[in-house]
Amino acid sequence: MRAIFGIVAVISLAGWLISRADIKLPQAPRPSPQLQISFAGWQDAVNEKYGYSLKMPHDWNRLQMEGEPAYPQRMKLINIKPEEQQKPHVGIVITVMPFKNQPLENYPEITNFVADGREPRRLTMAGETALFLDNLGESGEEFSVFILHQDRVYRFDWTGTHPDVRKQYKDIGLKVMASLKFL
Repeated sequence: MRAIFGIVAVISLAGWLISRADIKLPQAPRPSPQLQISFAGWQDAVNEKYGYSLKMPHDWNRLQMEGEPAYPQRMKLINIKPEEQQKPHVGIVITVMPFKNQPLENYPEITNFVADGREPRRLTMAGETALFLDNLGESGEEFSVFILHQDRVYRFDWTGTHPDVRKQYKDIGLKVMASLKFL
């Protein structure tokens, strides 16, 4: 009888110890979320000089904005024909600027946003750290993304002629951004 009582006591004690122990079984690390996006029917917008490519809808156009003294390395993707820029439209303006040996957070335009009370969100795009700033513009539907890649800052600005047009196409703009690849 004492043997049975002893076994029950040992089992009870072991159960109590296990219930109090913080035992964690090894788990496989969770993969980061990945979007499954189809770019079927989309065209490529490639900038060989600055080493990047994007996908854009088949009816969008690429404008290389040459000759701007302050930003000779600017490209714009728009959802209208170049000669129709007076019509309501949206687009992404890509600007590439040199920026060496500093963290992305020190880029002057980012520090200006932070000084104005904007809080950039960190994300990864095309394998690089990016800072995403949204709720920009008069009605909050504009956004900018800054990416540091090989001593250059790539700035992507979601723009358009009217808040309603920008809101209507925002998902397409985000999809264009998700297609970014460095060459």
